This record gives sequence, structure tokens and C-alpha cells, in this order.
Amino acid sequence: MKNLGNIRFKYKLMLMLIIPLAGLLYFSTSGLLERNGQVQEMSELQSISHLSVQLSEVVHETQKERGATAGYLGSEGEEFEETLSSQRKLTDKKVNELSRFLDSFDSSLLSSKIQNELDKGLRLLEKIEERREDVDSLSITTDKAISYYTTINSSFLGTIAELARLS
Repeated sequence: MKNLGNIRFKYKLMLMLIIPLAGLLYFSTSGLLERNGQVQEMSELQSISHLSVQLSEVVHETQKERGATAGYLGSEGEEFEETLSSQRKLTDKKVNELSRFLDSFDSSLLSSKIQNELDKGLRLLEKIEERREDVDSLSITTDKAISYYTTINSSFLGTIAELARLS
């Protein structure tokens, strides 16, 4: 304290201002870092939500294709040919949209469990043309064809459920 009396007034004033300014700087910086973390989390959540939407749209279209396939096979190719053809185009459109989305999606946001379930559904989707050929040639049973679509949908719905828990 003795040495404090020897300091010039302007330095005493600066010393008195430094402590509150340092506190203000600290709290401002920590607030900005916290907000930045929240923005990052919201961005990740938005990306995960978008993945859920994309998967839901594919499930919706494959569900309709499954129904048209059942009708086509049940009628032994006599009915639903046009419906099935147009539905396949809609399914392909949604699958392509999902594929484009996944090309830019950061898969590190997903747990290994979610990634495995998603990959399972995507692997099944890769075989859709084979199944469609089997349907067109009537060389597959209705049960087996329906089971194929059901498995894809179950996998994607499981992924969506896990994504909801993640968010």
C-alpha cells in the first residue's frame, strides 16, 4: 500500500479501470463462446432434422410402391402396371434426393448405431432394381416382395426414431 501512494494519479485511475474492464472482457468472451456453441448445436440439429425428413419421404414413397407391388403381383400382372410404373418414378426421385443430401451430410453427427441402421436401409435400396425386375417378371412371391419393402422401411423408421432421441 505504501508504494501505491507514490504512483501518479493517471496510473492509479488506469489501474482502477483495468480490473472492471478485464471482468467485462471475460464475461463478454464467455457469453460469445456460449452463443457460438449454441449456434453450432442448432446447425447440427437442423442437419439431423433434415435427414429425418428425407428418410420419411423415402419411406412414404416405398410404402406406396409396396402397395402397388402387392396389387400388381396379386393380380398376376393384370392390374396396377401403370400405377406401379408411376410410383417407381416417385420413389426414385426421393431416393435420389436422399442420396444427394447424404453426399453433403456430416455423418460424424451420427452414433455408430444410427449409422449402421441407416447403412442397412441404404444397402437394401441398392437392390431395388433387382426386386423390381423380379416383380415385373412375376418371379417373386408377394410375401417376399412386401417383406423387402417392409425391411427397408423398418430400417429407415428405426433410424428416424434414433435421430429423434439424439436431438
